[in-house]
Amino acid sequence: MSSRKLILSYICLVGIPLLGLIGIVRAGQRLQAPISVGGIWNVEADFSPLSGKPCGDALGSGKQPLLSISQSGDRVLLTLNNPQATALAGTIHGSALAAGNEDAGDPVGGQCTAAQAIGVSAAVTEDGEERALTGVFKLISCPECAPVSFHATRQAAAKRGEQ
Repeated sequence: MSSRKLILSYICLVGIPLLGLIGIVRAGQRLQAPISVGGIWNVEADFSPLSGKPCGDALGSGKQPLLSISQSGDRVLLTLNNPQATALAGTIHGSALAAGNEDAGDPVGGQCTAAQAIGVSAAVTEDGEERALTGVFKLISCPECAPVSFHATRQAAAKRGEQ
């Protein structure tokens, strides 16, 4: 009788958790990690149409590298290298990246102001190990500012020991 209890205890304490683990592993086989976009990006764009406008400082006054992306799963945080260090929260689905800062509100008196809501939408392309972003920056609450197309390339990560 004691050997039956021992076998039953073994099945309950080892067999059932093992079956659960096998089920979890099988369910996870279909999962795919989102494409990696984290890093420092150099942006090529013509911001000259925004020059002379108060809202142009939000994008046009940034220095290279213009964009830094932090990523956790499918969530991204884009930080612009502008004087305001604008941070844009967003997501990545497949090869499409979308981020925006919609809390700047409406323009004052129909005019754009320095504090603008910025939106970014881009597609991630791959050429071997190189990744690129192609998309648009838009100043959401500025009716007189057209979206600005851009192309961005990620800076190579510094190797260990290099400065």
